[in-house]
Amino acid sequence: MKELRSQIKTFKCDKISEKKAKFIVILIQYLQLENILEIGTSYGMISAAISCASNNLDITTLEECEKNGEIAKKMFEKYNLKKIALIINDYHA
Repeated sequence: MKELRSQIKTFKCDKISEKKAKFIVILIQYLQLENILEIGTSYGMISAAISCASNNLDITTLEECEKNGEIAKKMFEKYNLKKIALIINDYHA
């Protein structure tokens, strides 16, 4: 749990509080989810935080803003988050 707290703090952002991130991680673990679809990646902070819920968790995240998507992509690469698939595209079209 100490490692989990540390990782959530690393990816802390204005979009989600540490308390909410912990709740989401615990919920993912309780439900034993293996796949998550996130619509609206933004900078990827939430995807990164919940990626620590399980080694078996695959996350697909969609972002329509190319600028935000590139920021998220760089962060995923920096922290070696290979189980997050980022799709940058206009999903409203």
